[in-house]
Amino acid sequence: MITVTVNNSSKYHNKLLGIQQALTLIDMDRLLIVTICKEMAFQWVPEILDHLDLLTEEMQQLEEENHQLNLQNDSLLKQNILITQRLNQP
Repeated sequence: MITVTVNNSSKYHNKLLGIQQALTLIDMDRLLIVTICKEMAFQWVPEILDHLDLLTEEMQQLEEENHQLNLQNDSLLKQNILITQRLNQP
Protein backbone atom coordinates (compact mmCIF):
# COMPACT_ATOMS: atom_id res chain seq x y z
CA MET A 1 0.00 0.00 0.00
CA ILE A 2 2.79 2.42 0.72
CA THR A 3 4.20 1.72 -2.75
CA VAL A 4 0.86 2.58 -4.35
CA THR A 5 0.64 5.83 -2.40
CA VAL A 6 4.23 6.78 -3.30
CA ASN A 7 3.60 5.98 -7.01
CA ASN A 8 0.40 8.04 -7.04
CA SER A 9 2.10 10.84 -5.17
CA SER A 10 5.01 10.72 -7.62
CA LYS A 11 2.59 10.77 -10.58
CA TYR A 12 0.77 13.81 -9.17
CA HIS A 13 4.05 15.47 -8.36
CA ASN A 14 5.30 14.96 -11.94
CA LYS A 15 1.97 16.11 -13.40
CA LEU A 16 2.00 19.24 -11.26
CA LEU A 17 5.59 19.97 -12.28
CA GLY A 18 4.58 19.47 -15.91
CA ILE A 19 1.70 21.93 -15.48
CA GLN A 20 4.03 24.39 -13.80
CA GLN A 21 6.56 24.10 -16.64
CA ALA A 22 3.79 24.51 -19.24
CA LEU A 23 2.57 27.67 -17.53
CA THR A 24 6.12 28.99 -17.38
CA LEU A 25 6.56 28.34 -21.11
CA ILE A 26 3.24 30.03 -21.88
CA ASP A 27 4.32 33.04 -19.84
CA MET A 28 7.68 33.10 -21.63
CA ASP A 29 5.93 32.83 -25.02
CA ARG A 30 3.65 35.71 -24.07
CA LEU A 31 6.63 37.82 -23.06
CA LEU A 32 8.42 36.87 -26.27
CA ILE A 33 5.41 37.82 -28.37
CA VAL A 34 5.02 41.13 -26.55
CA THR A 35 8.75 41.82 -26.96
CA ILE A 36 8.62 41.08 -30.70
CA CYS A 37 5.53 43.28 -31.13
CA LYS A 38 7.19 46.14 -29.27
CA GLU A 39 10.34 45.77 -31.36
CA MET A 40 8.27 45.83 -34.54
CA ALA A 41 6.21 48.82 -33.43
CA PHE A 42 9.00 50.95 -32.00
CA GLN A 43 12.05 49.94 -34.06
CA TRP A 44 11.16 48.24 -37.33
CA VAL A 45 8.18 50.41 -38.27
CA PRO A 46 10.00 53.74 -37.77
CA GLU A 47 13.01 52.42 -39.73
CA ILE A 48 10.74 51.25 -42.54
CA LEU A 49 8.92 54.60 -42.57
CA ASP A 50 12.24 56.49 -42.64
CA HIS A 51 13.41 54.29 -45.50
CA LEU A 52 10.12 54.84 -47.30
CA ASP A 53 10.51 58.61 -46.90
CA LEU A 54 14.00 58.41 -48.39
CA LEU A 55 12.76 56.29 -51.27
CA THR A 56 9.89 58.70 -51.91
CA GLU A 57 12.28 61.65 -51.94
CA GLU A 58 14.67 59.80 -54.24
CA MET A 59 11.75 58.90 -56.55
CA GLN A 60 10.73 62.57 -56.75
CA GLN A 61 14.30 63.56 -57.60
CA LEU A 62 14.48 60.87 -60.28
CA GLU A 63 11.16 61.99 -61.74
CA GLU A 64 12.44 65.57 -61.91
CA GLU A 65 15.69 64.41 -63.53
CA ASN A 66 13.69 62.31 -65.98
CA HIS A 67 11.52 65.31 -66.84
CA GLN A 68 14.62 67.47 -67.43
CA LEU A 69 16.17 64.76 -69.60
CA ASN A 70 12.95 64.51 -71.59
CA LEU A 71 13.02 68.26 -72.19
CA GLN A 72 16.66 68.06 -73.29
CA ASN A 73 15.82 65.14 -75.54
CA ASP A 74 12.93 67.08 -77.10
CA SER A 75 15.20 70.06 -77.67
CA LEU A 76 17.89 67.89 -79.27
CA LEU A 77 15.30 66.18 -81.44
CA LYS A 78 14.03 69.56 -82.67
CA GLN A 79 17.59 70.66 -83.39
CA ASN A 80 18.21 67.42 -85.25
CA ILE A 81 15.07 67.93 -87.35
CA LEU A 82 16.08 71.48 -88.21
CA ILE A 83 19.60 70.43 -89.16
CA THR A 84 18.24 67.58 -91.28
CA GLN A 85 15.83 69.94 -93.04
CA ARG A 86 18.66 72.38 -93.78
CA LEU A 87 20.87 69.62 -95.12
CA ASN A 88 18.08 68.33 -97.38
CA GLN A 89 17.33 71.75 -98.89
CA PRO A 90 18.93 72.25 -102.33
